[in-house]
Amino acid sequence: MKKSSVILSILLLLILFNISCKKRENLPKINQSIGNTVDIRVLTSMPIEVGDPIDIVLSIIAKSGSKIDYPRKNKSFYPFILKSYDVKRKNYGKNIDTYIYYTLTSLYSGKIVLPPLTIIINNRPIYTKPIEINVQSTILSGKKKDINDIEGPLKIGKIFIFLSVIIILMSLFLFLYRKKLSFFKKRKRGIVENKGTNITYDPILTSILSIFNLEKDSKKSIKDKYYLLSSSLKKFLGVILNLNLMPLTTNRIKKLLQKYLSKDFYIYLSKKLDKYDEIKYSKKTLDSEYKKKLKNDFTVETDDILNFLYRLLKNYYKEIFDFMV
Repeated sequence: MKKSSVILSILLLLILFNISCKKRENLPKINQSIGNTVDIRVLTSMPIEVGDPIDIVLSIIAKSGSKIDYPRKNKSFYPFILKSYDVKRKNYGKNIDTYIYYTLTSLYSGKIVLPPLTIIINNRPIYTKPIEINVQSTILSGKKKDINDIEGPLKIGKIFIFLSVIIILMSLFLFLYRKKLSFFKKRKRGIVENKGTNITYDPILTSILSIFNLEKDSKKSIKDKYYLLSSSLKKFLGVILNLNLMPLTTNRIKKLLQKYLSKDFYIYLSKKLDKYDEIKYSKKTLDSEYKKKLKNDFTVETDDILNFLYRLLKNYYKEIFDFMV
């Protein structure tokens, strides 16, 4: 009995070992390249906010003399933006360790996933694991979204007519009584500080008309529409601030907006300018689904901007509005 039990136990162990080996053979082979390994990790400490540099390191261990190709283009890191990278190598006997230090940034908040990166070693692809990075918003706590919707008291058509009438009345009023309006020299801090120079209102009306008519223009591509929307917005802000913003970079414009505008206006405009830059310079607009989404959202985008301009204009010339009401 004892002998038969031992034989039975040995047979059972052999069967289990055989099943275990077959299961291992059926497992998916991920990153199994003989002698080659890759790893990726985040170096930047948490928390990470929108616009902060995010440092990550990609380490590649391969045999000496191996041909290695690693990601160098911005599209490999989407939705993150690649700012720069640096490569360092170390030899350890038969192996060579390669370290690529990437610096990324994000224009959006939330839990954003860095997709798997593809590394080619001797014409064999190896993929890194995806990394989820929690990017915090720079907006004060209590607000649910990075950009809070601005609700105008009037519908968009009525807002346009209202703005046009107000601009014409203001032009006449300032032309007749500009010497008596001393409040131009004493702006309230937190909205905009005016230097006391005369402002021409035609460019304001022109900018508003340009934005209003963009939605109806079917001949221009969606990318051109966003480019013109960004330009009209900059012209409008330039007239309000008495500055030439057109030749300036977005970062330079944002610094000026932070200096002259209230915090709420600055945050809203800074997000809009970043969004328009991303659309203008992104190659993704060639994608049909993305282009269709931009076209569908453009009406809402122009309505949102016109509502904002109504609010900005009303706050900037609050004294005139109060005088006329």
